[in-house]
Amino acid sequence: MSNELDQLAGIAAEADTAAAPPELTPDGQPVQPAAAIDYATEAAAAVDMFAGLVTGYAPATVELWDASTRARVSLALAPVLEKYGVSVGAMPPELLLIVTAGPLLYQTSKLVAAQMHAQKAKAPAADTAAPPAGPAESPGPQIHPQVALYPVK
Repeated sequence: MSNELDQLAGIAAEADTAAAPPELTPDGQPVQPAAAIDYATEAAAAVDMFAGLVTGYAPATVELWDASTRARVSLALAPVLEKYGVSVGAMPPELLLIVTAGPLLYQTSKLVAAQMHAQKAKAPAADTAAPPAGPAESPGPQIHPQVALYPVK
């Protein structure tokens, strides 16, 4: 009896769908059905994104996140993404940019800071060096006329 009712419900749903007007986009085109999500691909993309994020911030973790580890984690993650209906492709582009460029920008800032620190360390050594050889009588520093009014004591 239940099987017959399920079949009847299915037939009624098909009739309702066929009788309903098609959904339209704001510009009058028919709405295309959403494509099925490939959760294995989504999981692999999510794990690759996370591995890139972690290894970008901590380069010592590159050995931990090799291809076989990422594949194992992807296999475990796919059913979780499917259970909750999560899609990496549905993430806002700003978030994807932060996740993708964040580690690169962080490491770049560390390299720039190290270079600036090294340049500052070299600067005092250059100041204590002997002045460059030049003419015996070189002109003194230029003094603004207003400063010349006040003698230095």
